[in-house]
Amino acid sequence: MDPCRSAGLVQIGFFRTFARMKKLQKTMTHKEAVRTALELLGGKAHLKQIYPVAIKLIGDNTHSVDIRATIRRELNSSPLDFKATPDAEGWWELISYQEEVRILKEIIEQLTAIPKTNDFMRDFLKEVMHVYKHDRIKADLLRIVLRNLSYEDEALVLDAWIEEKEDAVKNALLKIADKTSGKEQIGLLTKSDKEIKHAIVNLLSAKGENDELIFKNKKQWWAVYRVLATYCNYPLQKTAFIMKMNNLELGDIDEKRKYTYDSLCAAPKDVPYLATSKPDTWDTLKDKSDNYMQQYVVADFLMQELGIKS
Repeated sequence: MDPCRSAGLVQIGFFRTFARMKKLQKTMTHKEAVRTALELLGGKAHLKQIYPVAIKLIGDNTHSVDIRATIRRELNSSPLDFKATPDAEGWWELISYQEEVRILKEIIEQLTAIPKTNDFMRDFLKEVMHVYKHDRIKADLLRIVLRNLSYEDEALVLDAWIEEKEDAVKNALLKIADKTSGKEQIGLLTKSDKEIKHAIVNLLSAKGENDELIFKNKKQWWAVYRVLATYCNYPLQKTAFIMKMNNLELGDIDEKRKYTYDSLCAAPKDVPYLATSKPDTWDTLKDKSDNYMQQYVVADFLMQELGIKS
């Protein structure tokens, strides 16, 4: 946190801090007083804030130079409890403060990784259109529910789809995508099974460094599943996706690379961050493990073959 901002926050809560100190004031060592002062000040503070709080807790009202020197001595001689904040002269923090910051960052990353409402709604609409593709009028109840919940743009997608106006469906879906990202690419209803089969066949024979196949094991079908389900209107349900692959008649695939329901379910456990982000953003993630690279190279090749990514 910026020192100036932190100082401002400290000032705002200063009177509350002294009110709490009266309850905490008791016979305590100087070290205990310094620790308690930093806890009251949020785990990190400047000496100017630490002095009055610690002195109040110690019970010495003289604000003498000796007491201040003692507080500084406690801070400097207890590396397991306190440390000076790097590049911020006069600032000190509890050792536990960094751990709390780390935990907070992890929580923020987890919250950031949760799929956004617009992402969910687009995937939901794709699944509705897949489930009711042979009897579109059955989706009418879901269209009513969307309107009742004020999802008008999403309801318009089903309006166009039920009326078999495919261009209008595409435009309505793009409108939803624009809410999340101005550059998001949606491949819904634009790629034929023949084009997708051709792209997958090329993927299965593609080679990378050292003339090795980039598609090496059955878990990498998860990357294919994610690309096709996200951009090409393929089923989100894994059993339905496998049936779709069977219908494509991809030919003989060796047992090591044969797609299975179990491999599709197991793969995302190895790459949890990929499971919560779109394939065209995988290259921006920090995870560069072997499991990540195996999924990334397959997704990247397939997206380029399909024209989703240049």
